[in-house]
Amino acid sequence: MEPIILSPNQRFEDHAELGALPSAATIWLEKPEGDLAPLLEALAAAPQTQTTHLVIGQRAFDPKRFEFPEDPLIDADRSALLAAAFPALERLEVHGWALFDTLCHPTVRELEFRGCPAWAPGTWSGHDPDSMVFPELRSLIWNDAVDAHGLSAFEADGLAWALDRRQVPKLTEIEAPDAGADQLGSKSVKAKYGVPLARIRLARYWGTEKLAVRPERLELMRVEANVDYAALAKRYSIEIAVIEGGVARPVAG
Repeated sequence: MEPIILSPNQRFEDHAELGALPSAATIWLEKPEGDLAPLLEALAAAPQTQTTHLVIGQRAFDPKRFEFPEDPLIDADRSALLAAAFPALERLEVHGWALFDTLCHPTVRELEFRGCPAWAPGTWSGHDPDSMVFPELRSLIWNDAVDAHGLSAFEADGLAWALDRRQVPKLTEIEAPDAGADQLGSKSVKAKYGVPLARIRLARYWGTEKLAVRPERLELMRVEANVDYAALAKRYSIEIAVIEGGVARPVAG
């Protein structure tokens, strides 16, 4: 099935009769601020129970051309619309800046963000253990989290929700190449794990950040010549690797 594209020169009513979407569906919005809420309201009224893989977001999204808005497009009271519209999702990909106040889903196992499509993980809200709840999530990929002004979703505790077992009890793999190792030292994170984190990929580790969260393997996009990674690996009982050509090469541990 071709992607569904909601264009600003078309009324949303033209798309109200979407019918049953396939198991893998893509919805691009030319103007999310006008189309996202009515789209989800319509679909929530007739849930797409057969769709297990959804890609949704701003069409031709370029993070460096847009800035993080002052308010999310879908407020907290309506943030459950996505899960209501697509109750059987296993994989979810969302592209854009602050499309939702928060996101929660009971069945999603793989989550991919481009930009910062949910407001809650950003620097402005702080860590709320009742938001961003994904009880079945196993894998998180979060790319291009820096906006047109250089503001990053990881300025403060952007990854805290993905490290808190109250919110993601089964998550084992995280790729967030714009985040630093300081995210693993957040005081707001509950560091007790029933299921261990197997792998976390980050931008870099200067060696001075304390790791409250310790994955079995820490993957870095780049390494620093003056950091003793072997000593750090021994101190935290972890493996440390660097990503070269998309492949992880162990440097310590």
